[in-house]
Amino acid sequence: MRQRTARAALITTVGFALLVARLSLAQGTPDTRILFSFEDREEAAAWTSNGSLVVTRDAPTHGKRSLAMRFGMVRPTFSCAVRGDGWDFRGYDKLRLDVTLIASPMTVTMRATDADGATYTSWYYLIRPRTSVVEYAIHGMDREIDVSRVVNLRFSTEQAYTESYRVEAGEPGADGDPIAATLHIDKVRLVRGREGTRVSGGRSPRPVVETPGNLVRNGDFELGLHRWSSWGTWDDGLYMFDSAVGPSAYSGDAAASIVCQKQGRGGFWTQTPMDLDAGRYHLRFRARGMGPDVRMFYSFEGEDSAALTEGRTMPREPVGYEWEQRHYIVEVSRPAAALRLYFYSVGGGTLSIDAVSFASDLPPQETPADDDLAANHDPRHVKLDGRRVLVDDEPFFAIGMYHGDPDGLQGTGFNLTVAGIPDADFLDACARNGILITPDLGGVVRAHLPSRAWEAAEPFRGHPAVLGWYVCDEPDHVRWNVPPPEMRQASDSLRSMYRHHLTWTVVMPWADSNIYQYADTVDIIATDIYPIRREKPSDVGKVAHSTDVMRYAAGDDQPVWAVLQSTDVATPGEEVAVTYLALTHGADGVLYWEYNAARRDPVIWETMVQLSHEMRELTPALTSPDAADQPKASHAEIHTLVKDHDGALTLIAVNGADHAVEGVRLTLPTHADEATVRFEDRTASVDAGVIVDDFAAYERHVYEIRAR
Repeated sequence: MRQRTARAALITTVGFALLVARLSLAQGTPDTRILFSFEDREEAAAWTSNGSLVVTRDAPTHGKRSLAMRFGMVRPTFSCAVRGDGWDFRGYDKLRLDVTLIASPMTVTMRATDADGATYTSWYYLIRPRTSVVEYAIHGMDREIDVSRVVNLRFSTEQAYTESYRVEAGEPGADGDPIAATLHIDKVRLVRGREGTRVSGGRSPRPVVETPGNLVRNGDFELGLHRWSSWGTWDDGLYMFDSAVGPSAYSGDAAASIVCQKQGRGGFWTQTPMDLDAGRYHLRFRARGMGPDVRMFYSFEGEDSAALTEGRTMPREPVGYEWEQRHYIVEVSRPAAALRLYFYSVGGGTLSIDAVSFASDLPPQETPADDDLAANHDPRHVKLDGRRVLVDDEPFFAIGMYHGDPDGLQGTGFNLTVAGIPDADFLDACARNGILITPDLGGVVRAHLPSRAWEAAEPFRGHPAVLGWYVCDEPDHVRWNVPPPEMRQASDSLRSMYRHHLTWTVVMPWADSNIYQYADTVDIIATDIYPIRREKPSDVGKVAHSTDVMRYAAGDDQPVWAVLQSTDVATPGEEVAVTYLALTHGADGVLYWEYNAARRDPVIWETMVQLSHEMRELTPALTSPDAADQPKASHAEIHTLVKDHDGALTLIAVNGADHAVEGVRLTLPTHADEATVRFEDRTASVDAGVIVDDFAAYERHVYEIRAR
């Protein structure tokens, strides 16, 4: 049966009302400067587009008019310009505009240009078919252009509308071509402070379809793609993922949708593998299609899939506009392990799936409900103190490993694992071994149901192994883009309901704007920096740059975490270098991708364990303030940081080059005569505040200095 107890249902109803009340109280009153309201039709003269432009009374969000752009089978672009010295963005936090899209989704890249011709690019912002807010961070933009003289804003999309990727959005144009998309823009503004978070409505009264013994978790998609995985680029296709909500769903208040941008194959599948006994099973689901040529099929996949002698898959079939019941008999000839159920879209338009159940003919067996995971436990109390994370009032420096097995991490210095959606046994193993975890809520958020993130977190909220919530992995990704306001809404919902846990996300570092866009959407911003490659030398200096960008984006009162590689293509020296480069440039936590890759090479695994122990020993210093006076190194290859802790200075220095550097002079304000070199069983002389030392390629030295 559907795994939601009466208690969880009550929490959903009462909790939503509480959430709305808390978020409403939390919103401040921002200062706003309107750049365009389109109440004066002459404002449209500043805009150009490769579609038609008209000021209309349709879809206004401020006043009575909006600017409508109607596009045919093109890659939409539009821009606005101002004469003279330009707009002055100084003193504001965000550039925001309200948009209403009548079409399939579009992904927009924005380029801001100043009066001198310098350009700042902010990549990949998803606009979905409804009214929403598009926003761009000005903090960060100011590092690349003169924000006091912004003269042009240009928006371009990544994908042209085609016959397989459109919704009729109006009558044919003057040339007879169909209108594939209509985009309304209104209230283009600069904002200082925090605008209110839009919270979507509560549950509709439509009941959820329940099936006794259902083996599919979240088969009604009330939590989006939570407990499902997705991919959209098989067979040279391009598909995105969304949720059909409210009246557009069949069961409950949400259904899963696959949106075609380019025909090929895209789909989603159950995260948790199913172990099946021999016998007869029934697969039931509802499907509907919108747009041209919607086609689909399902498939059970895994090494034992040959045990399914009937119903393993279905032919590729068209899907109609109305919800259709699909029922398939699945015969399993022998026990089959680790099977996953896939749903694929292989046509155009939008395919929606709902009310998925897979159950045996045998009497159903009850399985533990999700909200039993934290039973009989006391939760951790986690809070932020500036850049410090405090767990039960003790400083915590994250030393994490993706997919880390808690028993395998026993005896190391690691204290955090990032391992998807844990079950009760995994959580208990983490607690037993002193390992914390942040359950992954990306399935909810990537399905664009941010106000329901707290519901996905609810089963884990009280377990002592839970540090906080991994809101979404790489929300800036073009293939599953989650706009910053949705990330912020998800984080707000989690903080409002579970005040003693933190939120964090990882964004990609290939564009600095990715980091600036998402820095204020969660408690902790992180970026995955992967410079290590088989061809040497690796450009480990990327770690320094990306950590500096995070540090600037977050400011002095928000932690940042670096996600680095732990891989068998690395050398031990490279692992040392990337770790200590992150530390010397201000990372407040270090995590690694990935546990199994590191363990393939015993030497690399030994290196990772050693690094984890070193950071664990350095935690008192790493969670202390930066010293007021930072050291100077005589060679550019040497990166340094000094921490002030317990009356002593801890100087961390690392050679970021693949060659040795000798005779390095490290100058710092101290009257000490000697420094203890940690982890090396030696001391170094301090002469008039100067340490002279040699560094092998990628070598680190950590000096502890106490004034005499």
